[in-house]
Amino acid sequence: MALPFDRFLNFIHHYATDGGDEAEIDQFETRLYMPPPSQKRKPVRDYSKWSKANEEAAFGGLAAALRGAAT
Repeated sequence: MALPFDRFLNFIHHYATDGGDEAEIDQFETRLYMPPPSQKRKPVRDYSKWSKANEEAAFGGLAAALRGAAT
């Protein structure tokens, strides 16, 4: 009972994955971090700040700033 909760969870994770190969550990962690089925997931492409359009705009802004600084 003296073990802090976060350390206890680390122990449980170690116990659950100890001796497993990489594929088994990946499968365990995928299930562990998957949201519950009742939670509706938003599509990544619509809400991600790292969408292709946002990345192109960021790189375009950087290129424009560098061109302006070089002249």
